[in-house]
Amino acid sequence: MSFFKSVQRTFCNLYKYARRGGVVYVSVNQSSSNEEFQNKVCVVTGGSRGLGFTLTKTFLNSGAKVVMIGSNQEALVCVKKKMKNDKLYYYHWDLTDLTDIPCRLKEICKLVGKIDVWVNNAAYVTNKNCLEGASVFDKTIEVNLKSLLYVSISVAEYYKMNSIYGKIINISSLNSVQGSLSPYSISKCGVNFITQGLAKQYIDNHIIVNGIAPGYIPTGINQMDIYSNAYNELQRSHRYVLPEEIAELVLFLASDRANSIVGQTIFCDGGTTLV
Repeated sequence: MSFFKSVQRTFCNLYKYARRGGVVYVSVNQSSSNEEFQNKVCVVTGGSRGLGFTLTKTFLNSGAKVVMIGSNQEALVCVKKKMKNDKLYYYHWDLTDLTDIPCRLKEICKLVGKIDVWVNNAAYVTNKNCLEGASVFDKTIEVNLKSLLYVSISVAEYYKMNSIYGKIINISSLNSVQGSLSPYSISKCGVNFITQGLAKQYIDNHIIVNGIAPGYIPTGINQMDIYSNAYNELQRSHRYVLPEEIAELVLFLASDRANSIVGQTIFCDGGTTLV
């Protein structure tokens, strides 16, 4: 970091301290082993930006082949060029298009041979609430809930048909347990129930489904800059959750070390949802 940027950050944080009462610097030492997922294929929806991009990088660093799924082909191509990794693939798919999902999965398998881990990370985020009309609610439910449900069922049936002891990991939110008229919160509450329902349905086939409910994360969605200051007065821990922390938890749930964790939504929110 240059001297100018260091001074700039210091004054910026002094201002934030005066306004909000805190400055926190934080970092995460991520797993560096490239053997555990050496023969695994991991699919990340919304894998080209925000938390999804961190998940993509983490799986790659663990030796996996990774397929990013997204509706913005330009963004997918950009990440592919930027990463310069032969194990990184992308598949252009607007997940609200639920026509012939098994065919989509076959096309993905043609790219990488198989699927071992599927992470439902893509989401539609809005600050509007249900009092502002049904159109925003419908779009949020379509992306965050309906798409996740039927894609997950097809993935689980693919695992079952091919005798793959696969994993499905759903990204929920701390807002999923906070009563609200927010379409986003309502959709994430539904994600938690879907996680349990899918887990019950498919555990007899050695297919494991779990979820993670992150707290406030600095991502492209909410325009937060964790590298300047991690302080967050809204969380009990008084800091944001890092994308890398969620990625490490996803990595654990995707591994064989977590095979006895079934149907759980794990909250990683700095204690914010504690009663």
